[in-house]
Amino acid sequence: NPSKNITTLPVEFLLRQESSMADWLSETNATDTSTQIVAAGLKEGSFECKYGSKGIVYKNSWDDRGLPMVVSCSFIFYDPKNTQAGLMFKRDIFLAPVANYYNE
Repeated sequence: NPSKNITTLPVEFLLRQESSMADWLSETNATDTSTQIVAAGLKEGSFECKYGSKGIVYKNSWDDRGLPMVVSCSFIFYDPKNTQAGLMFKRDIFLAPVANYYNE
């Protein structure tokens, strides 16, 4: 019997976690969160999000109390037929400006 070489690929999952807006605003640890697997088969280390604000200057994290003006996310799915290649997904999400609850 010929043996097949099976290689495992470092795969990541894209998860979605939801909590209430009240918990986020009050900075409490959410107790009623739910987590879902949105996608599987992401190339390890390929997921990236950038956040933009005034003048659309991007940064790698968002710690401000208000919402960013734009969020740009990208990741690469493995191509099962060619694991050296991949399919890149990128989405820029522009958020409508809203009144900020907090003073800047």
